[in-house]
Amino acid sequence: MRKAQEIPGHKGRTETGRNMIDLKDKNQCPVLEKIGEYVGNPVFMQFCLEVKETYNCSEKMEYSSCSMEPGWNIKFKKSGKTLCTIYPGNFILQ
Repeated sequence: MRKAQEIPGHKGRTETGRNMIDLKDKNQCPVLEKIGEYVGNPVFMQFCLEVKETYNCSEKMEYSSCSMEPGWNIKFKKSGKTLCTIYPGNFILQ
């Protein structure tokens, strides 16, 4: 059995096995479902589905080199314009 490892960028959160993703690895583009597992909040996938259905748009994974939040993010786009961007390393709903 693998020892639980801390998820980078999430102090105190751990995950075991091969489902762990590294959002800062530019060479490995994650799929939405894997990001949903990473976030660990069932509202995340529900939110993504609602955005896609309500605005009839699609998601696109993009790697950002921005100094504020480098790593993979999810952009919901319609007609070439970004409707919203999600930074999964900081996904919090209040």
